[in-house]
Amino acid sequence: MAAKALPPSSVGTSPAIQPPKPIATDLPSSPPSLKLIESCHSLTELKQLHCHFIKNGLSHSASQLNNLIAAYVDVGTHHSLDYARKSFDYFYEETAAVSLFACNSLLRGYASTGLCDQAILLYIHMAEMGVLPDKFTFPSLLSACSKVMAFAEGLQVHGALLKMGFEGNIFVRNSLIHFYAECGRVDLGRKVFDGMLERNVVSWTSLINGYVGRDLPKEAVSLFFEMVDTGIQPNPVTMVCVISACAKLKDLELGKKVSSYIGKLGVKLNAVMGNALVDMYMKCGDIDNASRIFYECVDRNLVMYNTIMSNYVQHGLPAACRKHNNVEMAQYAAEKITQLDPEKVGIHVLLSNIYASAGKWNEVARVRLQMKEKGIQKVPGSSSIEVHGLIHEFTSGDESHAEYTQIGLMLQEINCRLSKAGYVPDTTNVLLDVDEQEKEHLLSRHSEKLAMAYGLITTDQGAPIRVVKNLRMCSDCHSFAELVSKLYSRKIIVRDNNRYHFFRDGFCSCRGYW
Repeated sequence: MAAKALPPSSVGTSPAIQPPKPIATDLPSSPPSLKLIESCHSLTELKQLHCHFIKNGLSHSASQLNNLIAAYVDVGTHHSLDYARKSFDYFYEETAAVSLFACNSLLRGYASTGLCDQAILLYIHMAEMGVLPDKFTFPSLLSACSKVMAFAEGLQVHGALLKMGFEGNIFVRNSLIHFYAECGRVDLGRKVFDGMLERNVVSWTSLINGYVGRDLPKEAVSLFFEMVDTGIQPNPVTMVCVISACAKLKDLELGKKVSSYIGKLGVKLNAVMGNALVDMYMKCGDIDNASRIFYECVDRNLVMYNTIMSNYVQHGLPAACRKHNNVEMAQYAAEKITQLDPEKVGIHVLLSNIYASAGKWNEVARVRLQMKEKGIQKVPGSSSIEVHGLIHEFTSGDESHAEYTQIGLMLQEINCRLSKAGYVPDTTNVLLDVDEQEKEHLLSRHSEKLAMAYGLITTDQGAPIRVVKNLRMCSDCHSFAELVSKLYSRKIIVRDNNRYHFFRDGFCSCRGYW
């Protein structure tokens, strides 16, 4: 590595260790034992004990400082790591020597708390100090390299551990597999894996996870069954990885087969595993099993709730206040979203629409005034259609198109034929305080209807009509497109901001929900 070594004084931004207020009980004046250090349960207690060392001239003891550094690291915060590094630097400045144990402790702390660049620089500093790494050094170092995608540095680490003869260590090899997988080079991870005479569950899981991360679910599942055949028992992490692979494949029977191993493991269904199973069953279309898993999991978390709610929506079982006219719930949800993201335009518009659907026009006016005060503007609905290499864009009520007269006549014909077929405009989609006749007129001029009408008069009979809309289709336009596809024998493809709709012979691919 060519990076410049990190000067000891440049690490950590917290102030120098200051003697805090003494603790209630007196500490012994004799050199304290490891048990005394282990009895400290917080950073404050460790700092107090450290002050006692300094006051009583005990700060030059290598064993005590090693244990203190490890204890600071175990607290697991950036602040505690600052104290660990200051102790490390102090001992090096005083004695011009430092122990490998202290280096490994700091490396482990930097890697586990996300200070990965510091871990890499510390490794360089170790070489400058003449400290040779051991089998405990490389797993932490490779973990740091994987978290920041330091591929070039990781390759150099691989070369160094080969020269030092540590590649045969199973923990080092597992770290190499994980590093290559995280950096997107699962092929190199597989080479390391194939060269191992001894493999444990971590070895297999690291590679399985690598395949899942590289969107190679078939390879991940195949490796899982190979692992089981060799007699290696999967752990919960393995199961989450392979269940995720089944979700990508959308193979329900395979997913059931894989999930059956959870019972054989005899482990409690936790939120992480439960979330993976819910997602897998939902993606495979098995709503009953997904719901069962959700309610069986006793430690459900926010991620799990979000997973099942979003999947319910995708399966036509909506997390939908407007659909059910639940104004109170909508208002509560809107307030929460506004707190999290005050500038989010969609939630203000949706809340206004919900109030309009319920006929609460004073509330509509209040929300729209708030939007105006905040400078939030509603995006107008628009639809575009490509005809003969040219893109034609329409907005709702648009009369500016050069061929608007022909479009209007086509819409009249369509509405007449649809009316005879039993079509009744759904005016609940018009969220303005106007009479029913005006609502029907406004509804008939929605942008996607204008685009479809233009497609019918400008394309050959039987040619598909492709429309792209910037917002979600309303339910009335959806019914309109279904009937047009049947009465005019046309395929109609509408891409709104939520999904593709393929209309044919009076039916849509979304099966009536979107």
